[in-house]
Amino acid sequence: MRYFYHFGAVFVLCILIGVVSIASPPLLTANNEWQGRLVIEVDAALVPLEISNESDLALTGIAELDNLARSYGVYSMSKLFPNVRNRENSHYPALSRFYLLEFSPEVSLSGITAAYSVASAVTHAEPYYVFHPLHTPNDSLYYAQWALTHINAETAFDYSLGSEEIIIGVVDMGIDTTHEDLRGNLWINPGEDLNGNGIVDPSEWNNIDDEGNGFVDDFWGWNFYDNDNIVQESPLSSGHGTFVSGGVSAVTDNYVGIASLGCKAKIMTAKVGEDFYIVTGIEGITYCVENGADVINLSWGSPTLPYYLQVVLDYAWSEGVVVVAAAGGDGGMIPIYPAACDNVLAVSSTDADDHLAPFANYGYWVDVFAPGIDILSTFPSDNYDMWSGTSGSAALASGLASFIWAADLTLTNEEIVDHILATSVEIDSLNPGFEGLLRIDAGAALAGIFLDIVLTPENPPIIIPASGATFNYNIMVENSDDVEHESDLWVYIILPDNTQYGPVLGPVSLTLAGNSSVDRDRSQRVPANAPAGSYQMIACLGSYPGSICSRDTIPFDKLGSTIQSSNIGDIITGDSSASSELSEVVQVLPNPFNPVATIGFYLETAGSVELMVFDVHGRPVKQVEKTHLFAGRLQSGYHEIEFDGSGLPSGVYIYRLMMENRVHTGKMILMK
Repeated sequence: MRYFYHFGAVFVLCILIGVVSIASPPLLTANNEWQGRLVIEVDAALVPLEISNESDLALTGIAELDNLARSYGVYSMSKLFPNVRNRENSHYPALSRFYLLEFSPEVSLSGITAAYSVASAVTHAEPYYVFHPLHTPNDSLYYAQWALTHINAETAFDYSLGSEEIIIGVVDMGIDTTHEDLRGNLWINPGEDLNGNGIVDPSEWNNIDDEGNGFVDDFWGWNFYDNDNIVQESPLSSGHGTFVSGGVSAVTDNYVGIASLGCKAKIMTAKVGEDFYIVTGIEGITYCVENGADVINLSWGSPTLPYYLQVVLDYAWSEGVVVVAAAGGDGGMIPIYPAACDNVLAVSSTDADDHLAPFANYGYWVDVFAPGIDILSTFPSDNYDMWSGTSGSAALASGLASFIWAADLTLTNEEIVDHILATSVEIDSLNPGFEGLLRIDAGAALAGIFLDIVLTPENPPIIIPASGATFNYNIMVENSDDVEHESDLWVYIILPDNTQYGPVLGPVSLTLAGNSSVDRDRSQRVPANAPAGSYQMIACLGSYPGSICSRDTIPFDKLGSTIQSSNIGDIITGDSSASSELSEVVQVLPNPFNPVATIGFYLETAGSVELMVFDVHGRPVKQVEKTHLFAGRLQSGYHEIEFDGSGLPSGVYIYRLMMENRVHTGKMILMK
């Protein structure tokens, strides 16, 4: 049974200007295209357009565009993003190029789209789409937040209680601004708060755009559905916006209602729909970016990807925003957008046992999972309710992103996403037939901001002869927080056949004083009967065995013996093995990459080269069913090898370049 109702929607970018508002649901095609609406991207040389209205036609003075307007009765032409600053660069097209056309819904949508698509003044044309929220109501009401416990929120709260400096934009159906567990975390626009007291006073309702952002009296955000400043969720809606808002940042530690990972983070509200329609989502995203949101939550979606949706998400990413989106609940692999877009963290759902929820979408485009069944959150009129769906999962991930940022305000959006993925829990073993599944771990994520473990090998790279040997290394643990924390430490080894051996050290329970570090010199014996091949020794901090807040790796290679054995040996003291320095110059471009990275290296002399890529857990990443990205003999000089991450989840990957007995390793980040 599927618990999640997906309404097969697409997306709409309704830009409301003047006194225009949406009084009733739009007239849609079977593909959720808004009849009577078209989005075009105009050639850069023509913008800004000078638009006039003559005889109920929107004319520009450009003959080609004016002839099309007359042919199809285009009565309105307006900027799709009227209040966004122009930031055109080599990577992202200027948002000022996009225009919204309006015409009679009786006009053939396919016909007008085709006509504008071939116009020389237009670089892109497509319909205007409508999305739907991604959630499933559940009639049962249980006052218990199992999800926070399951993702180790209690540990996370030991490290931080959030920050009012972090702003989460919730682009949804509005919010109950009077809710007892939300009103304390509502964002107050500082440009409209004239006396700076953090309260909307009656005198500040002055019908003036005080800060000049294009919106009048936008105290808590903006209602793009009705084109006004009333972001209160309508009784006609399902309560979805209020539910998501509580999931990202209900007021925490206030003896009222529920807790959230957002804790103190402020909620900026962009109301973009009503009932089952998300109509003005694009404008909601741009508003949140322009007004300082650090994280944006999008708990809605569709299997259709409009070009301009990806453009605006690229813009948000370029401005340093983390965008989190729900993956949808069709229980299949078909990508749902915006979750499957580039520069978006796609979140799907698991249950209390870390099994995929029955409704959860999955596939290469899903980055991470979070609890999504019976999620307790806020509901209009000071109520609370439990719903199931990926909307709640995305809200948890958005709250976690804000929580991490609150702990370290210096992090970038890339680092936030990377940290979420690197500290998530592997759940492949609980879901046979699936690979690369990660579930968020708030405790590990917050601990990982302050606790660090570093392995430093003596005389790298480490090459073990066929007769066996012992290598030396230093293990250092640091607590950069001001207060004492506890953690487990353990070390294990990944064998050449990708099986795990150990732990060879620990687990050991540590108590780390505030702002302190401890290090120890250790040795690892590799016996003669250990199989030949490449190994990874991995040291972990966290809660043994599955919750890992920090890890580090020492790669080493064993030569000679082909006898298979798991007898790696205990930690002993011994002499380090001799090894030589690697002289190759290695670079990865671009880094981060999506989806292809080029690994370039220089060889001083001809020789045999092996190049492999591992995930953060030391597992080889296969390329066309091969564990080696490259294995063969190369001549001296500069060489480049491509690594294609199209079918892989976002995250950190480790490359290992080996030439004869010389080894070089490094990290590269796949960011979709």
